[in-house]
Amino acid sequence: MNKPFDMTLFLSGALTGSKSTQQRHLRQARIMQAAIQHRWKRDNPWIWQSKHMRWFLTHHLKNHAYNTRYYYWLTVLLILRRVKWAPNTVKSLERCIVSDTRPPLSKLGIPDAPDIRGLRALRSQAYFRFFYLNMRYDLRK
Repeated sequence: MNKPFDMTLFLSGALTGSKSTQQRHLRQARIMQAAIQHRWKRDNPWIWQSKHMRWFLTHHLKNHAYNTRYYYWLTVLLILRRVKWAPNTVKSLERCIVSDTRPPLSKLGIPDAPDIRGLRALRSQAYFRFFYLNMRYDLRK
């Protein structure tokens, strides 16, 4: 009988930061491992494909808050760094998480009117402000 895959040993070489951050990454990696194991019967990150990660980020986390999805994205980046995936795979997964998790413009204080000149520039500035300066914003309010 095979031993279960040890996620702590797997991520020990890639974990940095404070103890609580390391514990969060390990806890989230175990949750990802359990979900992918339940769905596809693959418990080893070495045999995961990008479709497994994409499914987890889009379907398994679809009812979670943006901040939760962002922290899972950081854990996915750790796992991808550990298995040394190609940068184009990382970019495709990044498009998946960013396109699916953008908050509505009304939450950022920008009206949703299509007749505003330069709306695309306003959107990009607002998303930059949201992503990098206001990470603890709760979208459920």
